Amino acid sequence: TEAVTYDVTNPEKPKEMGRIKQSGYYQSSRMADGYLYLFSNYSVAWDLMEKGTPNTYIPLINDSTISEKNICLPQIGTGREYTVAVAVDIDKPGEVTDSKAILSQGGQLYVSNKNIYYYETIWSSYLGYNKERTTIRRIGYKDGELTPGSQGIVEGYINDSFSIDEYDGYLRIVTTQGDSNGVYVLDMDLEEVGKIEKLAKDERVYSARLMGEIGYFVTFRETDPLFSVDLSDPENPEVIGSLKIPGFSDYLHPYGDGRLLGIGMNVDEETMITDGVKLTMFDISDPTDVKEEDTYILENVYSTDVSYNYKAALVDVGRNIIGFAGYTNGGQNYYIFEYDENKGFICNMEEEIN
Repeated sequence: TEAVTYDVTNPEKPKEMGRIKQSGYYQSSRMADGYLYLFSNYSVAWDLMEKGTPNTYIPLINDSTISEKNICLPQIGTGREYTVAVAVDIDKPGEVTDSKAILSQGGQLYVSNKNIYYYETIWSSYLGYNKERTTIRRIGYKDGELTPGSQGIVEGYINDSFSIDEYDGYLRIVTTQGDSNGVYVLDMDLEEVGKIEKLAKDERVYSARLMGEIGYFVTFRETDPLFSVDLSDPENPEVIGSLKIPGFSDYLHPYGDGRLLGIGMNVDEETMITDGVKLTMFDISDPTDVKEEDTYILENVYSTDVSYNYKAALVDVGRNIIGFAGYTNGGQNYYIFEYDENKGFICNMEEEIN
């Protein structure tokens, strides 16, 4: 992965200011307080490893092996993948101010305003039936420095980065655990301080939004319960409401004060077959009594990329625009909606984009 920085003060003559390279393919990046933090995933090729030749099994930063003091070795039996994290001062974009590499079996990132959380799931094939477990590792970042912090474990697996959130010194996590689900609250040492387990038996988490002291998540098997959880007391998280409707929302997005937008699929209650993309506007003004304010079903639209890539959705609350592409039998259409508090969802555009 290579990051190249250009000075475009004169648009007709862009000037390269510097570049840095690191092993692996691009995973993610963040810009904070004048520093770029760049993350890549690097898999070691077993057949190319040579004892005594570090560059065959240790990540490279600008063609040099990363220092051994910057390699984090978690307490796992084996690993062949690294997450490589590099910090770059954007005023000196050819220099690396700090770097870390975490040896692992492959995982995902969630980045808060202060910390990088790297989480990976150990699946049931290693632990036994319905015994998924997720390991979480925290690295602090500030002013171009990366500081290894702590490691913890929760039961189950994390659906996506919206199911994990740092707030007021605590990490909150929603997981699916085999045939049920759980909510965990960890401190900054990643020690458990509170939890709720055995939620929504025989269902799994499809989407979540953790918003300040209240969290929302959707599970599904036969109906779509939207759960609301009070997280104001980290030691005693509590389910305070649930709403069951047909179908499910696999993406949730705050839509102004007291509203939560859901994008997912409608499900026929008799056949339990999905029969169209479904928009739902939830009224969350009272978290203990969440209501379905309005729904809109795009019939014969059988999927949308929003289900697995939240960047496929354009949601602009200020301009009242909701846009996304949906797949039909004829190809792909792009839809643009607005939301009216009296009329509900209004489809303003349906355009073929094959």
